[in-house]
Amino acid sequence: MRPSVIAYANDPDLYRRGSADLIAALQDGLISPIGAAYDLRDAARAHADLEGGRTTGRVILTV
Repeated sequence: MRPSVIAYANDPDLYRRGSADLIAALQDGLISPIGAAYDLRDAARAHADLEGGRTTGRVILTV
């Protein structure tokens, strides 16, 4: 299941609570780990790995 902003945007109270939770997590030092880094020339492989579920965390392209 993936989070969706649409569910929050349709309910003002839920949106406020979700926003407050996000801000609190950011203030506490929320970390978003980099799971993989690919050279820009390997972008097709990065996409294939994403689609194939072979990655976790963020995937970045570098130059």
